[in-house]
Amino acid sequence: MRYIAMKCGQCGAALPPRSRWSVIDCSYCGARTVLDGSSIVLRAEYKRALAEVAAERAGRSALRLEGQDYELASGPIRGESCDVYAGWRCAPLPQAVFVKIPRDKAGAARLERESATLEELQASAARGAAYFSQSVPEPVAFGAVSGGAWKGRRALIVRRRSGFVETLADVAAASGRDPRHSVWIWKRLLEVLDWTHRAGRAHAALVPRHAVIHARDHGVMLVGWSASVALGERLGEIWSADEPFYAREALDGAPLSARADLVMAARCVAFSLTGRPDDPGRALPAPLQELLTPWIDGTSPGPNDAWTLREAVSAAASAAFGPPKYAPLKSPAWAGSR
Repeated sequence: MRYIAMKCGQCGAALPPRSRWSVIDCSYCGARTVLDGSSIVLRAEYKRALAEVAAERAGRSALRLEGQDYELASGPIRGESCDVYAGWRCAPLPQAVFVKIPRDKAGAARLERESATLEELQASAARGAAYFSQSVPEPVAFGAVSGGAWKGRRALIVRRRSGFVETLADVAAASGRDPRHSVWIWKRLLEVLDWTHRAGRAHAALVPRHAVIHARDHGVMLVGWSASVALGERLGEIWSADEPFYAREALDGAPLSARADLVMAARCVAFSLTGRPDDPGRALPAPLQELLTPWIDGTSPGPNDAWTLREAVSAAASAAFGPPKYAPLKSPAWAGSR
């Protein structure tokens, strides 16, 4: 008899045996799957294998949170107030995660705000949530570490998605500053912002290190949500090194509108072109330059709506470059990818 493990195509969880070509729902993630059940795995053999994997992984635990052990694979990446480690859930079905550990009490408070914001976004019913919620970190656990090196400290664990390995700052420094890349990055930023604004929140700290790029798939994930506020609220804090990216309303302490995020997104695009948030240089063709420059200056009359601006970017890009065409991004982590 040939033994195979039957797994969900979406999350990799084990599936129960069924008759040939059954349609079943994964009990772990809910995905509907068509299963060829002509080959089976014996329950006893499968349980023994799970126990062996669980025992082996438990020995690697670096911290324990909410009853689950996690191992660390790399890091730390030093953020504003937290250290970030790549890691894995120590379980028979491991999950790739990032572990955020605050360095002080102020960092712990910021981490708590970030956790609450991410939970709110993941629970949002705003149009497009099923898709765009994947463009912000998905919380796995948050609370006091109960075991390991950081026992008693607060920690936030979020899902680590494959391929999102470099920030916009990393890519801008290594990509040769092709304007076509800056255009698709701008469009992805606006798409995610449109959803977060409809969910009622401003990111409020949209700087290059908080935009994580998937170079091959031309995707963008927004991280760094500890400063996020509800639209109409005032920004609580500003990192002085990031002041050139902030809109005037944020610096003046005014209630934040969607416009504040749109200005920051435009300045991130300028940074991707020249390394400066206030200067897009001369690489962009005229239609895009005319659209971007007023947003960088903070003088654009609008529209103060992310999706409408995204459509304007698409129209300007078509006028500048012709029909959309995939432009490979040669970034350090995706060198040679096509």
